[in-house]
Amino acid sequence: EEFTNEVIESIRSGNAASMTKLREKYRTVDVLMVDDVQFIIGKESTQEEFFHTF
Repeated sequence: EEFTNEVIESIRSGNAASMTKLREKYRTVDVLMVDDVQFIIGKESTQEEFFHTF
């Protein structure tokens, strides 16, 4: 849910730097636990960003 909200916020801002910062945040973690991934079902932009990021 947090990831989805951050993606939506970055998209709405229209700022490419915001999306880059979001990607860097998640790509540089040592461990990432994903729970309730079903929340991104039907959210095309979030799904796409999730798969490109990970």
